[in-house]
Amino acid sequence: MTTFGGVLRRARLAAGLTQRELAQQAGLSRAAVWRLEAERSRPRQAQTLAQLAKVLPELARVDLATLDPPAPKTEKRSG
Repeated sequence: MTTFGGVLRRARLAAGLTQRELAQQAGLSRAAVWRLEAERSRPRQAQTLAQLAKVLPELARVDLATLDPPAPKTEKRSG
């Protein structure tokens, strides 16, 4: 299973960056990077992917259509 979050995380770690460092260099919030890696969201705008690709050039070659979608959210049960 290949997801955008997994691709992003592997590229970030290969570059030796923390989520905070990637966020700062890409002009995003750390929370946005976390959400992308945790599969809470996918880049909704081409600009977000472009900002990440400036820091991690291998992301410029990613075709979102070929990746698996994020896993569905699980509902919390109140107990």
